[in-house]
Amino acid sequence: MTTALKWKLAGGFLLVFLAGAVMGSLAGNWLGHGLFFGPPRRGALAQHMSERLRNELNLTSEQSAKIAPIIKQAASKLEAIRTDAGHRVHQTLTETNLQISPELTPEQRTKLAALEERHRKRQGRHRGFRNARPPEPPPNP
Repeated sequence: MTTALKWKLAGGFLLVFLAGAVMGSLAGNWLGHGLFFGPPRRGALAQHMSERLRNELNLTSEQSAKIAPIIKQAASKLEAIRTDAGHRVHQTLTETNLQISPELTPEQRTKLAALEERHRKRQGRHRGFRNARPPEPPPNP
């Protein structure tokens, strides 16, 4: 192996390493903002809203203190809306599955039940608010 080839290989490895570091940094930044792993923890929305307004509008500490209760109330309302919407989506999907179940063969019903169970476990692991078991599909007529 020639010296020039060794330098080219070292440069190639360095470029791959740098590309990985840049992508890791971007992915970490993206994941760190809660954009991938579901909803933020309770209270994080109010904190995020406060920080963003303070930074973007250059608020004084007096202004921040005055608007803090307003932001907290708005964040609470938004979290309630998000939770309600999640429950409504879950209810609609459950009702849909119950309505289509009579049209399925017994094998398809079994697969549908397995899909629901897998989805329920996944949601429970990531969101934590769906621990109730969905209703069983009606028996085969």
